[in-house]
Amino acid sequence: MLLRALANKLHSFNPQRSSCLFQIPFLPVSLATSGSSSNSNPMQDNEDIFARRDLRDPRFSTWKAPKELKGGHHRAVRCLAWSCDGRKLASGGSDKAVRIWQPERASLDRSSQELRGHTDTVEALVWDPTNPERVATAALDRTVRLWDTRTLQPIFTTSTPGSNINLSFHPKGHLLAVGNREDVLSLIDVRNGPGKILGTIKAGSSSSNEEINEIGWSNGGSIFIATTGKGYVRMYDARAHNDPEKLVDEVKQTVGEDADMTNGSDSTAPKPMPTIDWPPVHTLVAHTATVFCGRFDPLGRYLATGSADATIACWTLPELQSHWMAGGDLQTPPRSISFSHDGEFIAAGGEDAVVWIGSTVDGRRLHKLPAVGTVNALSWSPTRHLLAYAGDERGQGQEGTVRVWGL
Repeated sequence: MLLRALANKLHSFNPQRSSCLFQIPFLPVSLATSGSSSNSNPMQDNEDIFARRDLRDPRFSTWKAPKELKGGHHRAVRCLAWSCDGRKLASGGSDKAVRIWQPERASLDRSSQELRGHTDTVEALVWDPTNPERVATAALDRTVRLWDTRTLQPIFTTSTPGSNINLSFHPKGHLLAVGNREDVLSLIDVRNGPGKILGTIKAGSSSSNEEINEIGWSNGGSIFIATTGKGYVRMYDARAHNDPEKLVDEVKQTVGEDADMTNGSDSTAPKPMPTIDWPPVHTLVAHTATVFCGRFDPLGRYLATGSADATIACWTLPELQSHWMAGGDLQTPPRSISFSHDGEFIAAGGEDAVVWIGSTVDGRRLHKLPAVGTVNALSWSPTRHLLAYAGDERGQGQEGTVRVWGL
């Protein structure tokens, strides 16, 4: 019934008739740990979870130690991500630098390329999902930059309302959403401006400002999510901006209206920023504490969330029912989560000084990968089982090191 109700809600939602939020109560479930009882063999259980689906057990414990990419950053790494073809890895850090690596070839900074221009910490970066040569970065210097990695130059630089901390690319590659420390979300046109801010996205609670920690689109781009400090995942119908061709006409109309507004007036006066009022379609009551991160499974089956309550939750799509919850062996909150390209595995990192690797089937822990210090960011390759991770290693003598596991 919930599947049908939510599907009908998303397909028949009419903003002229309804603007309400509906909520599904949090469903308590037992925490998954190793996924096996004290009388069973954990290794055998892990083999069974793959064998019964005619898959091979990855046996993570036999994998080689991660490859270390050193010298590219001199302070903590804040963000990293793979290009859409899985050939390049980008990292950004507190040293204001953005580095482009080819992990199979590189191990030192001379094997990487630097994108220069930001004047403060680079907090977020995302690759264009349609172009493996373009990467976008967001920094505390109040700018968003889209780079061409072939020329190492920005395609555009957009000034934003505040110090930026999160960033997301639309799956079709025509839009960027950026969020700042003041929880203001802006929508940037990538193709038709380029770099023009179309407006601020109305997100969070309608009654007050709400802490927003991570943002992103569903795989098809029709739903936009924001994870919040209240333990919620807010969901919005973003279909109004889902068609790049339709957006061209909207931008042209906006440009014409801007020109009309400036005729006979002081052109230097700041113009009010339009509000993008995507209809709210659902509020997922996901956790009992702040939700730091949220990610969609690349196969479109699940939404995973990581919370300050030191748990990882997995929700089925589109029902948004609790599939499993893991966290029995997590001591601190996960700050970053990522699905593998085939949807089989999920990785999470935080202050535990380990990377937790789990199965998306039932949330059981498959492996604990040792880390050095806090893991600020991690990312599975979009094409194969390679996991990149990095973070804050102050006092460890290895600050700024990016690690790639699976080579």
